Amino acid sequence: KNVITQSGTDEPVIASNVVFPIGHILQVKTGTLTSNFNSTTSGAWLDTGLKVAITPSSTSNKVYVQASAINVGNSASGYNVQVSILHYSSSFVASDDNQIFTTPSDRQFNGQGPNPGNDGVARNYCWGGLHSPSTTSEITYVVAVKGEGSGTSRTIYFNHGHSNIALFTCITAMEVVG
Repeated sequence: KNVITQSGTDEPVIASNVVFPIGHILQVKTGTLTSNFNSTTSGAWLDTGLKVAITPSSTSNKVYVQASAINVGNSASGYNVQVSILHYSSSFVASDDNQIFTTPSDRQFNGQGPNPGNDGVARNYCWGGLHSPSTTSEITYVVAVKGEGSGTSRTIYFNHGHSNIALFTCITAMEVVG
């Protein structure tokens, strides 16, 4: 039984019949965001542009997703901005049902105003968890924000540095043998 084959100076190839143990990482994908995001829309999940796509090789495998979010805030004090990791397969559906974690304390965080780009209060987060997508189709994970309430004039800020300079945030997805 050949586990690894190599032809000449080509890179070695692992045979397709190799079975990796549970917990083994099969692939790692990373997405980055180096621009800032802001919106005056509240009450709905918004795609910040921080996303990563991965295609699991088996329906029994899991995906560990970890993200960092920097300088999340709101221009109006007393209003939260929720931050979460959502998933979608073909088009972005902004829904609480698309959050990949099962308990609120594990899936979303709140940041309150004022504008973090003007020396205000800002929240920074790094979190992750295991998702069981049960698919071999491509899945996209996105860090999304949702402003609290509606009808109040305010701006949601994500990835804002001083004087609106964008920072560097990332999201990583790892396929794990399940």
